[in-house]
Amino acid sequence: MRIDERIEQHYPNLGPQERKAADTILDHLGDLAVYNSAELSRLSGASKATVSRLFRRLGFTDFSEVKEHTRGLRAAGVPLAMRSSAGG
Repeated sequence: MRIDERIEQHYPNLGPQERKAADTILDHLGDLAVYNSAELSRLSGASKATVSRLFRRLGFTDFSEVKEHTRGLRAAGVPLAMRSSAGG
C-alpha cells in the first residue's frame, strides 16, 4: 500500500499534530525522498517525535524506510505528486 493510501486509511484516527504532519507529507509526496525527518517536522510544525510516531502508525519502522518506499514507487513509475483527499 502506498504512503498516501496509508495516510488516508489512518487519517480519521490521527491526532491534530499527526494530521499536520500527514498533510505536509501529502503536500510533498513528489519530493518526500529528498527530505529528512527534521525537515518534515519543521515544514509541518509538528515535533520530530510526532513525525516518527506517524511513520510507525503508518507501518514504517523509521524514516529511512519511508524514503525507500517512495523511491521504489517513483522507480516503478507511480505518480507521487497527486494530493490525497484525506487531508481535505
